[in-house]
Amino acid sequence: MDNDTLETLLVAQVATLAHQIKQAKAAKGISTTDTCVGDAVRMIKNQRAEILRKLSEIR
Repeated sequence: MDNDTLETLLVAQVATLAHQIKQAKAAKGISTTDTCVGDAVRMIKNQRAEILRKLSEIR
């Protein structure tokens, strides 16, 4: 895949995760005007190594 396609996929995944985080906050009664994209990026950065490790174990 070319870089533009990969970037588009990444943006879509981050946007989806951000939306899920915002929905989870709303379910807990936390109202925010933030897009939660920062939360999504932090979550990805924090969990990246563990997820890649687990994926390599099942290959």
